[in-house]
This record gives sequence, structure tokens and C-alpha cells, in this order.
Amino acid sequence: MLRVVRAAAFCFVPALLAAQTKQPVAPKDYGKWESLGAATVSPNGQWLAYAVNRVNEENELRLGNGSSDSTIVVLHGSGPVFTADSKWIAYAIGAGPAERDRLTREKKPIRDSAGVRNLMSGKTELFPEVQSFRCSADGRFLAMRRYRVEGKRMAEMIVLDLGQGTRLTFGNVSEFAWADARPLLAFAVETEGGTGNATQLWDGSSGALRVLDASPSLYRAFAWRSKGEDLAVLRTRVDAAFRDTAHVVIAWLRVSTPTQQRKELDPIAAGISKDMRIAEHRRPEWAKDGSVVFVGLRPRDRARGRTDSTLAASSGNGAPNGASSGSQPNARAGADSIKPSDVQVWHVNDVRMMAMQKQQEQQDLQRTLLTAWHLGDGKVVQIGTDLLETTRVLEGAKYATETDRRAYAWGTKFGRPYSDVWLIDVKSGERKKALEKVRYFGGGSATGKRLFWYDGKDYWSYDVATGTRTNLSGKVQASFANADWDTPGDMVPPSGYAGWTKGDAALLVYDEHDVWSLAPDGSGGRKLSDGAAERVVHRYVRTGDDAEGIDASKPLYFSLYAKGLKKYGFARLAAGRSVERLTLEDARLGRLTKADSVEAYAFTRERFDDSPDWFVGPGPRAAKQISKTNPFQSDYAWGRSELVDFKSSTGRALQAALSIRPTTTRRASIQ
Repeated sequence: MLRVVRAAAFCFVPALLAAQTKQPVAPKDYGKWESLGAATVSPNGQWLAYAVNRVNEENELRLGNGSSDSTIVVLHGSGPVFTADSKWIAYAIGAGPAERDRLTREKKPIRDSAGVRNLMSGKTELFPEVQSFRCSADGRFLAMRRYRVEGKRMAEMIVLDLGQGTRLTFGNVSEFAWADARPLLAFAVETEGGTGNATQLWDGSSGALRVLDASPSLYRAFAWRSKGEDLAVLRTRVDAAFRDTAHVVIAWLRVSTPTQQRKELDPIAAGISKDMRIAEHRRPEWAKDGSVVFVGLRPRDRARGRTDSTLAASSGNGAPNGASSGSQPNARAGADSIKPSDVQVWHVNDVRMMAMQKQQEQQDLQRTLLTAWHLGDGKVVQIGTDLLETTRVLEGAKYATETDRRAYAWGTKFGRPYSDVWLIDVKSGERKKALEKVRYFGGGSATGKRLFWYDGKDYWSYDVATGTRTNLSGKVQASFANADWDTPGDMVPPSGYAGWTKGDAALLVYDEHDVWSLAPDGSGGRKLSDGAAERVVHRYVRTGDDAEGIDASKPLYFSLYAKGLKKYGFARLAAGRSVERLTLEDARLGRLTKADSVEAYAFTRERFDDSPDWFVGPGPRAAKQISKTNPFQSDYAWGRSELVDFKSSTGRALQAALSIRPTTTRRASIQ
């Protein structure tokens, strides 16, 4: 194998050396080299905000306009946010590496600023020391929270009317959140001593400000119902018997109207065990119809009593109980001189390795048990039973699932994980085991009426209402196993799936090359693409919000990858038509994303000899290059890359990527 590659490589070396008249990249030049970061498309598709990062950390945020060749550069900019009407953009501005070093030496805080730019006029305004900012759903207002005063949680918040140029200032704000239905801003006020603590609501349409709840407690974790005017918040409750903080949940229905309803979940009154608390680690989450609020419970952490802490202190110096530390003056010095042991003791029953336990420690401390609070009758139903298992609410919020790996600890420990899946009635809390020994569990369907999984050969569905199991792919003449999987095991994983279409009309899954649509009744399926003939892999690209299922009535976009030629591209499938190939190039194309309001798309393109860049247009076929990273690359001897086909000793067809790079001594290196 190596002999074949080397023979092919040296064929290119003379030509490369003869043509090499430019200097290779030297270490002194590394700092200016650029990499392409993430991008955001404006809702109207006319602007692209993208990050350009450099080795020397002199990073930039760039704004490109598809209708002009000009580029706006914001040094050390990041986190761009377009308003819904595409008239404004807000972004953070950080400190450069030299400024950060200076502030660190002087022991001063390093703080960002916020920039606000009118994309129509080009007028830009800078707001210093802004920690976070968010736009209202209609794009009219921008709320900016400054950094907190040292030693305190609260800070000043500015609400800017982008169109009028006016601004309001609110003091002592610790948290804020916009509704996505209209400009309603909920925020928490926190004062010294707690006498002025409150949850307040500001209506951007009328300018009215109301206090929703006031108490000496703290308010946190604001949660608006999607596309509604219902609000939930956590209010702290401190108990000296515990080291952690418990919470009361408050919910307002139709919060901005005179007919609003206030609901309160007091854990003690609701019968929740005193050893459990509503934790801040899970933000309240609304059911779409507003009937249920989901929160997270977690076991309480009891405070250490005076007796325990005193006992620990006295026994820590080696003295017997009741003896003073002075009776053995050298005991502490001797203990301090002993190096702590770095030996790790692994228990045979540990499912997770010690290294993984240490890495996931903070994540474990923030796990909660999913719990449903029914606003109609106030009933509280604990859904989750194990902090280390995964619990999900199905669409419609009538049922939830929880995995259970306890019976398969050995397989989980050694890379062959299985789990049982329990189905829980959100209203009654009734549990039943729906699936046993499943490895590739996909979750719920678009409507929440089905569960689906892959058993190593076929895709299956489970009817939540009846318990009926249906083989979705049994009548399809295709293999859905990952053909490139080469890891030993007892089951080959699937090639993957795109998900359910709206209304559970079909499940979109992949074979080695193509996308298949499987009928939910198990009657069969059809192949949406035809990539097997040319060995071109088709995969669905998520360009919009598919939370309610893939909308098959609209054009679907596929990424393309030609296995043998190592080419990339995109294709489109319109309803009732065959797949239309838009582009397939000798380059890597990826990151396809769509504007919110129009048919405008952005994607990246790169090659070995051409650094990544963003392209924007009405489609991949008519896209225009927006970015130009590393424009100085042509000044250096860069080398080349070639695809080499060869056969193994057993006659199997293989490929290798041959990279020839110039060196500082004007000789080619072969990799």
C-alpha cells in the first residue's frame, strides 16, 4: 500500500519544485492566518454576518451584502443578532489580546461592549460594558443588560427603541426575557436587603409597566410560552436546614390582559417530599396549549450541622475525640507534609469510568427529574425517576418517555449499550414498559403518537395509544445499516434518519446513498433520491424549523457527497418531482442555511488550495461569494492535493489523499 502511494507521490515532485518560486509559509506568518467561523443570514437574505478568527486572536466580525461588494468589518465583534425586519444588527465587541493582557496585569475586569448598526443608513452606536442583549420579536426594541456591580447580581438594563432612538433605563435587573408573540419584556428586580425584589412586566406597545409579584425572594428562570402571552418564573425559598435553594413556581396566563390568571406551585402545599426541591437547573417549559408547565425536581442537600463540622475538624488533626489540638502540636505539620495520594480506586460496579465521572461531575450536579404541573387542577406528576436517565416529553404533552439502562449495565460499560423505554402518562403518572433492550431509540414522532427505533436491520414504530408495533422497513428492498462501520460489536448502527414529516405522514431514513420515505403503516416505502448508481450520498439538510415535522409540501434540500470522486454539492426535491442536482463540485461544500423570510441560502466552499468562504444567493446554483479569507494565500507556495486510487493486497479498491507541501528549504514534503 505504501509503495503505491510513494510511487504516485514522486511523480509530482519535479513539477512542484520547478514551479516553486514563492516562499512557503514561515512561523512568523502564522499569526495572520484566518479560519472561517459561524454565520447568520438576515431574515430578508440580503446580509450575512460571519466570524473570521485569526491565530493571533485579532478576530473580526464581517458584514457582507449580497447586492454589493463592500464588507463592513468589526474588530473583535461576535454574537451578531439581526432584528426581525432586517433593518438593524446588534453584536458584542470584545477586547483584543493586548488589551486583555493589560487588564489582567492591572487586575481589572475584562468586559464587552455592544454595537448597534442601522443597516439602511450605516449609522452605528456603541454601548460600553454590556454583558447581554436581546431583540424583541418584532424587531422594534433592543434590551441590553450591563455588567453587574462588583459583588452584586443586579445591573442596569437599557431598552432601546431602534426606530425612535429613545431609550428607557431600568435599575437593579438580574434577568430578563422577551415574549415571542409581541414586545412584552419580563424582568427580575433585585435590591439591597430584598425589600424591592419583584418580577415586572413592561409592554412595549403601550409603555405600561406593572409589578407581577413582589417579595424578599429572588426571581429567576423566566419562561414564555411559545407564540403566547403566558409566563412562568421561579421564586426562591431558602431553608436553613439545607445548603441548596428551593423554588416556588409562579405562572401567569394571558399576563398582559386584564383577565390574567395567576397560578402558584408551592412544593410543600402540593405534597412534594420535603427532601426534594424545584431546582433552577431546569428552566420551566410550557406545553404548547398552555395547560402544563414542566419543571425539574432534585434531591435536597442538607446543611452540615454544627456537631458534624466540629467533629470533622477535631478528628482531622489526628487527635482523639475530645482532645485539644494543642496536645499534639506536630500532628498538623506532619499531616501537611504528606503528599495526598493520587491513586484512583475504581469500583467493579461503576458503569462510567472514573475519568468520565470526574468530567461529567458538574453536569451530574445539575440533573433534574422531569415533573409536570397541571395548571387546571394544580396536580403535580413526577415523570422522571432516575437522574442519570433521559426523559423526554412527546409532542402534544400527553405522554413522556424515560430510558432505563439498569438491566444492561455490563453492555453500557463495555460499549454495547441497551435500554428499556418506559411510557409515562403525563396526567396520571401511570407508567408502562413500551420497549425492551433497544439500542438505537429515535424518540417520538412529529405528532407524539408513535415511538420509533432501529433494531440492527429494520426501523420499527410503536403506537402510543394501542401498543401496536409496526415494521416500517420490512417490505423495503434496501439495507439501512451503516456500510462504512468497521468497529467490532454485536450490532451495526443505522446510516441515519432525517425524521418524521408533518402529521406522521412518513419517516425519512437513509441507506448507504439515498433517502427513503417509509410509510407509517408498514406497507412499504419509496426512494426519494437516486444516488446509488453514481455512488453519490444524499442526506437531508435542515434549513428551517422542523420541530413539528419536516414539511414535505415545500422543497427539501439534500447535501451530496460523491464517494469515489470526493466531490460535494447540493440537490433539491420539490413536491411531486424528482431530485434536481444543483451543484456537485471538486470542493467541499457545507453549512447550508436559509434566511427566515425569503428563499435565500448561505453555504461554505473550500479546497486544499482555497480556504473556506461563504456564498449567498437564491440557491446554491446562483450563489455569490461573500467572504474572502486569507487573500494573501496566493503569495505563498502552498502545495497541492491529489486523489489516488489503488488496491490492497487482497484486491480491495481503496483511495488515498496525497498531499504535497513545500518546505522552508524549497523541498517538497509528502504526506
